[in-house]
Amino acid sequence: MNALWISRICSYKNSPNALKTTKRIIELKIQRSSVLLILHKQTPFQPQLNRIKSIQKILLEEARAAKYFWDRFSKLIPAENNFSGRKPRAKDITNTLLDVGYHNLAQKIKSILEQHDCSPAIGLFHAAHQSNSSPLIYDLMECFRSDIVDASVLKFLRLKKRPFQNFNPHSVAIFINRMNKKYRKQHYLKDFHACRSYEYYMELQILKFIYAVNHDKVFKPIILPKRHNTRCS
Repeated sequence: MNALWISRICSYKNSPNALKTTKRIIELKIQRSSVLLILHKQTPFQPQLNRIKSIQKILLEEARAAKYFWDRFSKLIPAENNFSGRKPRAKDITNTLLDVGYHNLAQKIKSILEQHDCSPAIGLFHAAHQSNSSPLIYDLMECFRSDIVDASVLKFLRLKKRPFQNFNPHSVAIFINRMNKKYRKQHYLKDFHACRSYEYYMELQILKFIYAVNHDKVFKPIILPKRHNTRCS
């Protein structure tokens, strides 16, 4: 375990920058979920984060945004899938796919943190509920979940010509394969004036977060274009 990292993130968690960084992460989460909703002709959520001065109130606003997102998301899921809202470990096909996708994304983030010797045991706004919990992974997942998982689930279900009769390991493998294509998809990164894969963007985003913690600065995320950029086609 990197004791220096643990010490730094503990200090950062209790510093004024923790509030500003939490706000940046939640703003990015809402912005990326809004991009997905707009793509499917749904009205996005309008957050009220500017004057909020506590992490608890930021999380209340994030909860409002999540409730709004899942309500709009449910309208895009084919009716025969019986999706009534986000419920982890529920047995319906949509929640099962979301669980599979978020687990896959969490493993990707864990791998990046391990490569840079950063323990995920302490997060900024997610709490550890067990001794082996990894709250930092769930903090960072907020930056990527709509782009990779939510978008993949929508596309996977909306392209099916017939309702699922039997969801099996083969179906999971197909879904994971399509999600992996999203990791490889090229995006134009304005900061670098170049096209890079989403996986590359993820690592850069996480490195910017690590830099912010190590240097006691506010996290400044990389912003993806809101629309498809033809330069990366």
